[in-house]
Amino acid sequence: MQNDALRNTQRLLSIGNTVEAIESLEASICSENPDHHALELLGGLLLNSGQITKAQRYLSSVQAADIKSANLARMAGYCAVQFGEAAQAISYYRIASEMLPEDLDIQVEFATALRIGGKFGWAKQQLQSLLDRAPDNTLVLDEAGWLALAQGKYRAAAQAFTKSISAEGPTEQRLNGIIRAYIEINDLKHAGDLLLKARQEYPQSTDLLHLEAVLLTKLKEFAAAYDCYQAILAATPDKRDSQLNLGVLAAKRGELEFAETLFTRIIDTNPADFEAWYQLASLDQNRLGTELLNRFEQHCAPFQGSARYWFVCAKLQHQSADYSASFSSTQRARELQLIDEGCEVSFPRQYNLSDFTSSNEQTKPSIIFVTGMPRSGTTLTQRIISQHERCIALGETGVIQKLIAELNLDPSAPQAYLGTLSGLQKQRIADNLRQDLLPGDGAVAVEHTPINVFYIPIIAELLPEARFVICERERIDNCLSIYQQSLSREYRFANSPAVLAEVWEDCHRLTRQLCDAWRERVYCVQYEQLVQAPETIIPELLNALNLPFDGACLMPESGSDWVHSPNLRQARRAIHCESVDKRSRYGSAIHPFLAELAQ
Repeated sequence: MQNDALRNTQRLLSIGNTVEAIESLEASICSENPDHHALELLGGLLLNSGQITKAQRYLSSVQAADIKSANLARMAGYCAVQFGEAAQAISYYRIASEMLPEDLDIQVEFATALRIGGKFGWAKQQLQSLLDRAPDNTLVLDEAGWLALAQGKYRAAAQAFTKSISAEGPTEQRLNGIIRAYIEINDLKHAGDLLLKARQEYPQSTDLLHLEAVLLTKLKEFAAAYDCYQAILAATPDKRDSQLNLGVLAAKRGELEFAETLFTRIIDTNPADFEAWYQLASLDQNRLGTELLNRFEQHCAPFQGSARYWFVCAKLQHQSADYSASFSSTQRARELQLIDEGCEVSFPRQYNLSDFTSSNEQTKPSIIFVTGMPRSGTTLTQRIISQHERCIALGETGVIQKLIAELNLDPSAPQAYLGTLSGLQKQRIADNLRQDLLPGDGAVAVEHTPINVFYIPIIAELLPEARFVICERERIDNCLSIYQQSLSREYRFANSPAVLAEVWEDCHRLTRQLCDAWRERVYCVQYEQLVQAPETIIPELLNALNLPFDGACLMPESGSDWVHSPNLRQARRAIHCESVDKRSRYGSAIHPFLAELAQ
């Protein structure tokens, strides 16, 4: 009967009747023990006619170990990749690659499946063997570029795509890859120039429009980026990357329910989408903790070797009020991050203030730097000040870090370079900083990159009009909050509680020195006092900054600016005391952590 069906299918195909050929094959296939030859033919017809969902339904019914055809294994692997079933895709492609080891296309697709499945080491080995065989093959070079992007090796990605473009010319996908690489290494001018040409060549490309939104986000043009993502999703509602990035921006804008909808939509499509889970957990939706944790652990188990997996577990367990389990997950995350990143301190920790010039003249500031250890109340303080009618929030600009990178300085000792500069050279650097920071309309700019606390002496000398607010929080609560939060690589010192404690002490010592030496320019805000007595502390803060009192500053939750704190929900709330004495909820679970801090 199966042979009759195959002959009938061939007859229908010979007269161009693909629809009836598909129907004939579907009717003949037994769901319990399908004929692989018929499945291979049906899968090819469905994929060629764009019916990938139906193809996936049939092809996924085949066990990889039972497959005897490389083409069938390849089609099943392709479908699994499209539906985010990375483990299945790897199994299928492994079969296909073993059957046809000389087929370069299959070998590259196998590397792609490994990359998508997070098996970067295996993918690298696979690609290296292919590069040894065919060093100039553009398929191999392209996949090497995508793997480098996935690993965060952006310069290597740019080199791979550049070589591929030189060999065979630009395609939309290659331009997409190289522009992404340039954006990530912060070469925004080169990225912008390439993107402009690419958009002219491919004006209908939503992928390139997506990159435009990414670039706008990098340039802090958040509203324009938000509109770009909206336009993309209006044209292609299921575009995953745009859903994800729009969700991130929506959360920063205060639209937490909309962000939750977008992340949930991604997860419903692909329950193993780890990044969507990470962003959803970051919303701190307490009502969803237990339900989400069960789903997350079920679908994202392959990512247990990643620190971010355990940070997500920690957040969801925290939202479920399982504080002991939450802290255990945090410890696992930090252990993995310590292996991967170390705990290096990459900023200056001590100064001789007599080496710096700082005016103590009481003048109206043009820029206020809100600084301190992370998780010490910098976002809250910035939002309080930015509510003032004379002020405008800049967020975390990173301009000082950018300056250090551009000058190729040692980030742990940039003050040595400052001492070699003439007055004119310092003036040029200061003018560039003002161009990046000042809004130009007379408003007082409020910048709040926390780590700038360790660069205050340098900033103060370059920008005599700047004023500084240093936020401090009770030592254990502050260190505990930092330790529990997944932060950028710049804060990798938090991977070790002992080093974290050292940095906190250094910051506290520097704060005391600055407040004593430059009291007209530096003001310290104690977080616990701020949240417990805002009616007293906020007027004192504004007075210290030479700003008249503005009642709006008592209601930072009413601000409409974009929030960039790791804890987005907290940052949008009215002033509250719930984070004071944070350690008490964890009981004995944090005793080993406290012991390391005490060292």
